[in-house]
Amino acid sequence: MILRKSIFIALWFLLATIAWLALEKLLGFHDVNIQYHQYFSNLIIIPYFLIFNRGITSYRKSSGGTVTYMNSFGFGLICTVFIALFSPLALWVFETILNPNFYQSMIQYTTSRKMQTTTQAMAYFNHDNYRNTMIYGNIAQGVVLSAILAFFSSKKKS
Repeated sequence: MILRKSIFIALWFLLATIAWLALEKLLGFHDVNIQYHQYFSNLIIIPYFLIFNRGITSYRKSSGGTVTYMNSFGFGLICTVFIALFSPLALWVFETILNPNFYQSMIQYTTSRKMQTTTQAMAYFNHDNYRNTMIYGNIAQGVVLSAILAFFSSKKKS
């Protein structure tokens, strides 16, 4: 049951990530509003928080309404592992379907504004760096969200 619920939460994360990236593209944060991309993209933590909260709350309810901090935290960590494993799939959808020119656009923007040299921009805006950033970022967010939400959702058994 725990693995199935964890995979379900991770799939919601995957869908939310793809939808968010599509929204970024639709709102022009990859071209005409590129200067705001770094700010808007960080707001994805809001749907992530809501999905994680829903998952931990659902886990608590399925456990009879009472669960310890460590059980909730552990469930969050299991979700985090699956979220990290699914991250490259979201990136693949983004790079191949939603915006194949994203890296080139970001390189052009940052170098034309003298924010980075071409070498720096190419080192940052590429598949390998974004894949690693997504995986490690999701792990870090997952651990922090798990700890916070487990604290607020845990109810010790009497």
